[in-house]
Amino acid sequence: MGYISTIKTAVQLFPFLAFLLTLPYMILNYRKYGSVNKLRVLIFYSFMLYLLTVYLLVILPLPDPSKIHTSYSEMINLHPFAFVVDFFKESPFDLAQTGTWIQALKHPTFYVPAFNVLMLIPFGMYLRYYFKCGFKKTILLTALFSLFLELTQLSGLYFMYPCPYRLADVDDIIQNTTGGGVGYLLGWFLVWLLPTRDEIDEHSFRVGTRVSGLRMGLAFLIDFVMLSLLYAVIERLGTIPYVVVLALYFSLLPLWRGKTLGMALLKFRLHFDKQKWLHTILRGF
Repeated sequence: MGYISTIKTAVQLFPFLAFLLTLPYMILNYRKYGSVNKLRVLIFYSFMLYLLTVYLLVILPLPDPSKIHTSYSEMINLHPFAFVVDFFKESPFDLAQTGTWIQALKHPTFYVPAFNVLMLIPFGMYLRYYFKCGFKKTILLTALFSLFLELTQLSGLYFMYPCPYRLADVDDIIQNTTGGGVGYLLGWFLVWLLPTRDEIDEHSFRVGTRVSGLRMGLAFLIDFVMLSLLYAVIERLGTIPYVVVLALYFSLLPLWRGKTLGMALLKFRLHFDKQKWLHTILRGF
């Protein structure tokens, strides 16, 4: 499976990941900021797509377990910069012959390490721009992320396979970490071009002072799901009808502290005069 086909697979799987993340992500943003910022959403989901793509590039293609007959010692390289030696030994590169330079760029001993560097450049850019990491922290986090990927390979996909099916290479960690450092430097353009993280947060807090229809709708959805699950238990006990549960919940519960459980989860409440309790009940219905 080539790089392009793996990226296509990541794009196809991403909607399912996005579906699982959307509700928790919205709840977290409403609780923390009071609103869901569009630019933050774009950054978050692009970062998730990027991480998914990198992970699939590491584990795919998945081989037939019955055809894997390697040992852990065979599938690990602990000699740093072996890729440099391999390039000069195996590629057609000859410094004295310029015609070999282009051929050397097309050789696996060059483009595979180059891809390992490129693969983690976006990671460094995200860390600098959105997560506000310094250079040292970016290098450390990139190295740890790369180590996680290599251990995934060495463990045979967390021991789902009887032995490793891809090489765990210390050179990959060196190349990936280099990519993270390059990404940190290139992240300066994002810092210059886009609003800062602090500006995004400030705008989110400002917008969050007003409760949007989406926020109210999400609170209703949370309440409705929780009530439905609760009623699945109550119904077995042969108690009150479902419509009565809904009516009592949405009409009477807001009278107590001005919020339902969904509204409390998203950190907003109703404000009303005591004389308008009947209006609150009708609004609930």
